Amino acid sequence: MKIKMNKYSCILFLMLTILSCQHQGNRFGEGAFQLEDLDFGMNLEDFYGNEDLFRGKVEKVGLRTGEHEIEVSREGLEDSIVRYVQYDVTSQSGDLNLANYRNVKFNTLELLANDDETEVLVAMAVKDTMNKDDISKLVDRIEKDNTESFMKSKEIEKEDGLRLIWRGPTKTIQIVLPEKDPIQFDRSDETYSQGYDENGKPIEEPEKFSKMDIIQHFKSNLDELDHAKVYLFISKPSFYDLFHENGASSSGTLTEF
Repeated sequence: MKIKMNKYSCILFLMLTILSCQHQGNRFGEGAFQLEDLDFGMNLEDFYGNEDLFRGKVEKVGLRTGEHEIEVSREGLEDSIVRYVQYDVTSQSGDLNLANYRNVKFNTLELLANDDETEVLVAMAVKDTMNKDDISKLVDRIEKDNTESFMKSKEIEKEDGLRLIWRGPTKTIQIVLPEKDPIQFDRSDETYSQGYDENGKPIEEPEKFSKMDIIQHFKSNLDELDHAKVYLFISKPSFYDLFHENGASSSGTLTEF
């Protein structure tokens, strides 16, 4: 009986240790946050449980929260205000590894949450300098995880900076290199006769370029690149559409969204 108790105690201790390590790794600044496993319903109170982060008492990282609004204006509907909370990194050490996407490292991690902080709307990660090989790896790893997603070439052309946007059923992912020019596609053989639906709205032209065409074109723009600042955004599709459709003002990392 004594031997069984010892074995049981040992197993229980190991289980508690593993759970403790997992818990610690899931807290902000305590191990790299795994972006590929982002849960929009994660417990933010637990994730930001170290109050010293908000009081400037942590050596390398400081945080603050800011409350913001998006004014929503849509035809046929009453105007409304959408409120969200942004967790801003106020200070950090450049050599920190606060987040990973499948082993591609980022030194800044910020989150946006809904007004009552029960749901993540966007995760934002930044790497101050990333070489073209790591950028290419990041693209490949995101694509491997999101084969069901689609891309819109015209959307990428219109945005500032060089970017890719994966639109999936449960999340929208963006890579942004703000210091590089946007992708431009050869549309010389396209017709521009615009059709309209029964409500008088323009009918969107079918996508001419495949997702792999777009990805390869993006990578070709990295050929002469030594290094670049890279932003990664993982957002709920509803927030992505709301933010872009309503031209919301933004601050900090969100300005590149």
